[in-house]
Amino acid sequence: MDYAEGIKLTDPRRMAIYFAKYGTSGGKEYQHQVPREWCTTVLVCDGCGSEYDDRDECPDCGSVEAELVEHGTGPGRFWGYRGLAPVLAIRQVSPDIGVQAGRLLRRWYRAKRLTKTVIVERVERSTGRIYTRQTRTRKQLFKHSRGFATVNDGPAFAAHLARNLSPTTS
Repeated sequence: MDYAEGIKLTDPRRMAIYFAKYGTSGGKEYQHQVPREWCTTVLVCDGCGSEYDDRDECPDCGSVEAELVEHGTGPGRFWGYRGLAPVLAIRQVSPDIGVQAGRLLRRWYRAKRLTKTVIVERVERSTGRIYTRQTRTRKQLFKHSRGFATVNDGPAFAAHLARNLSPTTS
């Protein structure tokens, strides 16, 4: 199912945004350009039948004629995410450092100013009528001092966090 089919046709703004993406900066063709590191293909030499990759000619016979063969199903539509596994690193720290790290992470997340739309009930004081309305509230991370952060570059983020954590000195 194409994404456009799932959009409600009654919302012209969403439709306009979706179709505007095709008209700007070459459309969405960039999604089909899979980086070489994500490809699961090899070259099969037409002369000797050996498999090789990243060369202009066969290392065994020197032939330049080869067929591109794909192993498996390929990277798929979500080539940037598929096949990646979460990395978990556990380090023992003192409770003071743990609290300080939690505060830094909450402050970092709050600085991003991410919000969500929620529906709330309100009461009209003069008549007592209950009505609903939409409002925007701030998203929260590490509610009740639990949770995790998903970042693009985990090692760099951890190094930056470690630099900002200072052991308490007495």
